[in-house]
Amino acid sequence: GGLTSLLIPGVCRIMSRRSLNVYQDKKPMLKKLEGFLHTKMNLITGNSERIIAELSAEGVDSNKLHLIYNGVNIPVKEAWSSSSSNSQVKILCIANIIPYKGHIDLLRALALIPKVFNWHLTCVGRDDNYKSELDRTSSKLGISDRVTFVGAVTDPSVYLQKADIGVNSSHQEGFSNALLEYMAYGLGIVATDVGGNTEAVRHQLDGIIVPAKHPIEMSIAIRRLFNRRERWRLGENARKRASERFSCQSCWDSYAEIYESLVSDNTESDFL
Repeated sequence: GGLTSLLIPGVCRIMSRRSLNVYQDKKPMLKKLEGFLHTKMNLITGNSERIIAELSAEGVDSNKLHLIYNGVNIPVKEAWSSSSSNSQVKILCIANIIPYKGHIDLLRALALIPKVFNWHLTCVGRDDNYKSELDRTSSKLGISDRVTFVGAVTDPSVYLQKADIGVNSSHQEGFSNALLEYMAYGLGIVATDVGGNTEAVRHQLDGIIVPAKHPIEMSIAIRRLFNRRERWRLGENARKRASERFSCQSCWDSYAEIYESLVSDNTESDFL
């Protein structure tokens, strides 16, 4: 798409990056191509400070860079009950079943929780030929009866409405949409310290941040959120923050603003 745009004269060009640049490690030609295209763009957007920093390190002019966070719809709270009606703590992980999403870390973390505690994990996401490995792990850990994989869904709201805790166990992230959804539904949140996660969730204020690939720390954090009062405190803060900082309207307005500025600048240049 970027190359094709160069065939069209007199247009404004914008590139957007929505993930960390680790994908370039195995594709050196892609890295060179992107570097070339960056010089041809009017603006380049990223959806987290970490991504903006990586683009800057790659040599992109700071005047071209714009940070625009992802947006999330904020549901009407009265439409669902945010806490389980029984003693079971419902844990949710929305992430495609890919190794770098850290599901095995999550399973190991949950296996460390004493058996006396009543919990259930639901994993929502597309299986990229990795679920069989997770099934074997949960069976080996003795928790397979407490774990459900539901596959890909078009609307995760039914699971968000029933959940108490939302977990992001990723080893890498750009800026997680699932994390924003946890926030919008006021869940107690545990997230790894990767990518833009800490830009969304402030440690001890909106959720609990733990190191990636560290099941022990994740287990302690999840266990802490079994406390209903602590879960509610963090969840309410997270929902408020999502509403104030990460609404869909704010995201749309930010994109509209940069598009309009480019069109305006281009029109003025043509007139002059």
